[in-house]
Amino acid sequence: MAANALTGLLTVSLPSAPVGFRVAVQKTDNSPNLVNVVDDHSCPVACLSRWGDIAALEFDGTSWFRMPGGAIFDSGRNANGEFVKFANGRMECLHSDGPLMDTATMAFNIARSSAPSVWTFPSPFAPGTLPAVRGMAVNHTGRWINAYARSNSGAIFAQMGSTVSATLGEERLDASGWWLDPVLSPGTLTLLCMGQSNAWFQGTGGPWNISPNVSVWNCSNNILDLTALGNRWGRCRQGDDPFRLPDAGLHRNNFFAHAAHHLHMRTGKNVRIILVAANGMPIERWVNGNARADLYTRMQAVLSAAGVHFVDAMLWMQGEADDTSAGTYPDQFDEMLGFLDADKILSSLAPVVVGSVAPARANIKAVLESLPLTRPRVKCADVGSLTTIDGVHFAGSAAPAGGALFEANLATLMDLI
Repeated sequence: MAANALTGLLTVSLPSAPVGFRVAVQKTDNSPNLVNVVDDHSCPVACLSRWGDIAALEFDGTSWFRMPGGAIFDSGRNANGEFVKFANGRMECLHSDGPLMDTATMAFNIARSSAPSVWTFPSPFAPGTLPAVRGMAVNHTGRWINAYARSNSGAIFAQMGSTVSATLGEERLDASGWWLDPVLSPGTLTLLCMGQSNAWFQGTGGPWNISPNVSVWNCSNNILDLTALGNRWGRCRQGDDPFRLPDAGLHRNNFFAHAAHHLHMRTGKNVRIILVAANGMPIERWVNGNARADLYTRMQAVLSAAGVHFVDAMLWMQGEADDTSAGTYPDQFDEMLGFLDADKILSSLAPVVVGSVAPARANIKAVLESLPLTRPRVKCADVGSLTTIDGVHFAGSAAPAGGALFEANLATLMDLI
């Protein structure tokens, strides 16, 4: 099924079908347009807003029902093993009847190997995706499985051992990935990252092992006007814009760089970061009195300079400056999301992850952590318990763990886990 939502909204209606018939509907463009999938029973409408969003439905002879993400969409068995497809697009394959293997061949100078064998998956994974392939040797200590040369349709594997042995051993293999790719963008996800000093980051040190598949727009930060908007995409490098601070030579770490790294590792997609932040700025510098304020306007200008009109998700690390006025924060936060939707920067259902703050800002910490309770598209990364350098600003050593928390919450909202 293919259709266009050129006017901003597409409604997919399904005809009658045999009992047990299942269908998956997926949004396959990165426009801000929405796709509504309406069943005719008691389940809510599925609103697909992000590139790759999936809704699976099953017909019971009378009505179409939404299938929960963990429901089995399809399964089967053939000479290559067994497979199970889930309604959220995940697939698991199992191979437990492979060839018997020895470890009689030299490999890597330190190990012995069987002759390689090819496992063709019992059902192919989505084109362009690479499943995770794992294996174990059965009933043989000191042996393991090396799986390599993966594709969406199969992998090569060999049984390995630390000693030469002609004894034949069994193995068990499994592969996990996607039969429907939930991230169908042409290789790129774009994250809009905003906030105050903990978004820009203050702590130095800590690991910085960011994939070259993560890129950043080189705007400068801690600026409220429309200068230094950036002029190129580049690698994530400490000490360079957008992470650079005036104290040249101090290499700050960053939550968002690590979050983007983990997102790339999970999806295999390139990830782009646009970071707009300023020290000590309350949320009213983004929205104030039902109007877009200076940092919101700067964010729009940075996006324009970068040639970005629509982002996949937002990561938000802000609030310390609002601790004494925390009561008005939820309304201001909603106002900002409303502007992002109206300006077609972020769709109305796109994922938003906010970061908690250190316990020293107890009022706003409670508010930030409560935002997801009434906002299904929002999750809170509980970074507040991580190490700080002064009770407010997070240490460089905390950045990898904080980034992982941001990404795990984002992946949950994107139905990646």
